[in-house]
Amino acid sequence: MGVALISSLRQQVFAWGYNNSGQVGSGSTANQPIPRRVTGCLQNKVVMNIACGQMCSMAVVDTGEVYVWGYNGNGQLGLGSSGNQPTPCR
Repeated sequence: MGVALISSLRQQVFAWGYNNSGQVGSGSTANQPIPRRVTGCLQNKVVMNIACGQMCSMAVVDTGEVYVWGYNGNGQLGLGSSGNQPTPCR
C-alpha cells in the first residue's frame, strides 16, 4: 500500500491511495481511492517537482519553496515538530 502523486500540465498536484498519515494531503487520514487535487498551501502555486514515499509527500514550487506533508513521527519533514502533517506545509 502507498500513495501516488501526479503533476498535471498546469503544474497542479493530484494524489490518491493509502492515507494513514495524511500523505494524500487532503487534511484527513481517510484513504483516497481516486485522484484528488492537493490544494491548501499549494493553491495558486506553480509546482515544478513532486516526490512521495510510502508515508510522506513533497512538492517544490517555482520559487524554490518546498512543501511537505504526511508522516512526521521523527521530525523527518523538517517542520520543527514531530506531529504528522495532513496538508502541505512549508
